[in-house]
Amino acid sequence: MHLRRVLALTSLAALALTSTTAPTVASSSGRHPTGQLEGMAATTTLLDWQLTAIETIYVDGRIVLPPVPDPPPAAAPVPIPVGTLFLGYTALAVNDAIQRADRRGGASTSAAIATAAHDVLANYLPNTQAKLDDALRATLDGIPDSPAERRGVRIGRRAAGELIASRADDGFGDPQYVYALDATQPGISKPVAAPPAGGMLAPWLGHVDPLVLPHHVQVDGPPALTSDEWVQDFNEVKSVGSLTAAGPDVAQHRAIADFFYANSVVALERSLVAYLRLHPTPVERTARMFAVMNAGMADAVRNVWRLKLEVGFWRPAEAIVRAGEDGRDETVADATWTPYRATPPYSEYASGHAAITGTFAETARIYLGDHVPLHLVSVPVAPPGVTPPDRDYTTLSALEHDAFMARIWAGIHFRDAMDDGYYIAHRTVQRVQRILDCS
Repeated sequence: MHLRRVLALTSLAALALTSTTAPTVASSSGRHPTGQLEGMAATTTLLDWQLTAIETIYVDGRIVLPPVPDPPPAAAPVPIPVGTLFLGYTALAVNDAIQRADRRGGASTSAAIATAAHDVLANYLPNTQAKLDDALRATLDGIPDSPAERRGVRIGRRAAGELIASRADDGFGDPQYVYALDATQPGISKPVAAPPAGGMLAPWLGHVDPLVLPHHVQVDGPPALTSDEWVQDFNEVKSVGSLTAAGPDVAQHRAIADFFYANSVVALERSLVAYLRLHPTPVERTARMFAVMNAGMADAVRNVWRLKLEVGFWRPAEAIVRAGEDGRDETVADATWTPYRATPPYSEYASGHAAITGTFAETARIYLGDHVPLHLVSVPVAPPGVTPPDRDYTTLSALEHDAFMARIWAGIHFRDAMDDGYYIAHRTVQRVQRILDCS
């Protein structure tokens, strides 16, 4: 199909970005009488566009994060937690498009996948429009110009349009939510920014409409400062998460902390796409897996962000300096204590990193089993020029263990926040899967 004709059907935004490499071209459409080969092509298209979504959101995408101050700042890269929303939107629209193409028959599944992903991403990140147009053209050029292709484009466009309409006025950027807890109280984190920034990164994120799961997973909150659990968590991080920590395992611990300090969404999902290229599953099952994973990830992050706003538990860097306020003799203050890695701009409980890693691992475990060999490619992290070595895992449980401990070894989370973050993630995935399986 001629690109101009396609864009007349699909374009939802008009800002341009310098073009880069388009995704791998699928050799044919999705579901046709020729069967298996074309089904494999649709799976290839799906994996190509999953990578395109990751790159669009976390590499090329630029947004001005609401609430917007006056004067507005320059557009900046998409923050990791906010990007999970866009990834979830895309995965849900693509999954819907594939189901519609399957029910309709005689429609190109590949065209439906590419169009749905293109339209959702272009709507939310319009600065990537030009690159997305090139990517869509690359996919459609590999599909014979036919009624099946045109039906696939219409199906993808409709799935994307309905998703976008469903998210109108969903609370994205709602300025009423600000971090306003009393940081003079023991256990409460200081705000990191003044209004209109809201006192923390994206304080509204926990209050946007759910993607799939209508209710948050309930957890019991951080340990009471009077509890033995608090003393244990405090002293663990103080010992192993300091910039000056010593011991025979410190180098190994810091290598793990460095690797998982970067954008884990990118590293994890790139590794899964690479695995699925070598071990493909049917396109419908693959799309459902990404829909559960990415919608679940967004809903788990929403859950965590509401806790960060409403509980506001202090980070280790604050707690260790202010330990004299907690009433426990076993927690000794140290005004010079510094975490190994910089503290993120929001409160400690629960862990957003756990929400991301836990939803990834639990979804992959459900669909593929625990023994999934993954090669995680390093992502550059600060300081500039430092790139952690790649890491290989043979099980998802081993990956989760390292990601869990990475935040403690980095000195930015207590154990309880990681435990509860993983609980939120696993329960969210299990519930989202049941809901989507019934849809």
